[in-house]
Amino acid sequence: MAKGIARLGILHTLLLITHGASAATVGDLLISEIMVNPAAVSDSRGEWFELYNPSGDEINLRGITIGDDGGDRHRIESDLLILPAHFLTLARNGDAAVNGGFGADYVYDDFTLSNAGDEILLLDGTLELLRLEYGSDFAAAGQSVELVGLPMIAANYGLTPASLNYGRGDIGTPGAPGSARLAPSAVPLPAAAWLFVTAILAIFKVIPAASSGIHAVSSVIPAASGVYPSAPDVIPAAPDVIPAQAGISHPPDSSSAWPDPIRRAGRIQSA
Repeated sequence: MAKGIARLGILHTLLLITHGASAATVGDLLISEIMVNPAAVSDSRGEWFELYNPSGDEINLRGITIGDDGGDRHRIESDLLILPAHFLTLARNGDAAVNGGFGADYVYDDFTLSNAGDEILLLDGTLELLRLEYGSDFAAAGQSVELVGLPMIAANYGLTPASLNYGRGDIGTPGAPGSARLAPSAVPLPAAAWLFVTAILAIFKVIPAASSGIHAVSSVIPAASGVYPSAPDVIPAAPDVIPAQAGISHPPDSSSAWPDPIRRAGRIQSA
């Protein structure tokens, strides 16, 4: 009886740890595309950047600050949700008639993208959750740059192909896939965490090894020997970037509006 209660206690504790550790956060997002220097309109009207959620969880940007290493700061005060495998376009101007012809999911102020080099930071108070730094050779006039490889550093961005233009003629795909497709994680975080938990439970015979999908050790070596069984090596797959399929559509109609107070990213890349 006591042994059974102890096993249930182990299971309950591990489930709580798994639930708390598996949820995706703002730090799991990718800055997938940036328009630093629009040509069809001025920078103050046409700058934008795009986020992509590669996780299996909905992520809320409420309370997050957009900033740089200088004095630029803009805090998102309302719910701003980005769904799994969706894009979210944040821009200086949300009017498609004057911003170059695209639909923005969120409009910010007090933050600019310098053509000479800058940073894009997502902060929770003073805690830095996401960072991209770029230099003066990062972008070209009228042409966005897109993430084509991981990790998310300036060297892994490339100019968006000229065939992918929008609105008044600038090159880019705000809110839609570009020439490279950002694939969701092959093993969602919750699934990876559960694999780890079931491995531990199987080792200590809390659950049968067959139900965990792994082979458990036949017995636990006594502590007196100074040797303990090792937990299996379970590593969640990292998000990958793979070539885009043909037939990628252009961004949706710029007149699209998102409901308030909760704004949802409604653009998903095609399979």
